[in-house]
Amino acid sequence: MTILNESGTPDVLHPLHAVAGLAGRLTGTLVIVVGMRSEAHAVRSLSGGGPGGEVLFAVLDPENPPGQGQLAGHVVDAVTGRAGTVLLVAGRTAKVLGVDVHFEARLAARKTDLTVAAVDAGAPHATPGVLSTDLEDRVLAALVDLCPKRRTSELVEAASQAKRGRFFGLGGRGRERPAEQGRPVVLLGGALSPGSATGLVAELARAGVEAAGVVPSTGDDLPPVGEETVVGVMDPNLGTAAGAARERGGRVVRTLMPIGVDGTARFLQDVAEDAGARTSEVERAREVW
Repeated sequence: MTILNESGTPDVLHPLHAVAGLAGRLTGTLVIVVGMRSEAHAVRSLSGGGPGGEVLFAVLDPENPPGQGQLAGHVVDAVTGRAGTVLLVAGRTAKVLGVDVHFEARLAARKTDLTVAAVDAGAPHATPGVLSTDLEDRVLAALVDLCPKRRTSELVEAASQAKRGRFFGLGGRGRERPAEQGRPVVLLGGALSPGSATGLVAELARAGVEAAGVVPSTGDDLPPVGEETVVGVMDPNLGTAAGAARERGGRVVRTLMPIGVDGTARFLQDVAEDAGARTSEVERAREVW
């Protein structure tokens, strides 16, 4: 990210500046930064972190670059006895030294029972310059690719069965069953804003729309994202992650981020409409705010 100071001289923020903050919000995810000592120092110096965040470093030696598959071996050693997801975040020097982090991630995944994904922090971006959300965008895109891919009919049927059990089982007598929505809903974003996704899920529920989950997930399991899944993007700067959801057949809701009363009401309304909620439910979304 480039910042102009009072003299007009640009100050540049390191592309790995958000690693510690993201690691602190990605529950159950081990982040391994691949790069030279200078990049490891930058990550340590720009620590933000959160509860449970952990960052390991695979330090590259420019005098002795690792051979193909060597990094995957180090990853296997590092994750022994662990569970969850592993993210390899490559600095700019990794590619220069001939390290293919995507290949190493696939190889490490085959050698373990864990899910391993790669993120290139220095990859070219469609928008000139470096945004503060670029790393978050690429990390979320990698997580979207890791989400289970199921058809809408399967997701809606699962949701319908859950509702039938909840409203017609024990303790559910006399309660009116709400109308079923036509498409599952997944919220995307909010990694650096704890509680924002939880609040939106609650407001969607008040509007009669049930969210299948959030990416990034606060638990160990990512929600399914597949054909016709309605994806509500909570930050308009997450273009890469939104594109990953669209490539899976998701219906990305193109709405400004939910900020303030009007912005949040519009976000809830658009997500509810795309999910196939009835007109009365959409009106309820407006009344909520």
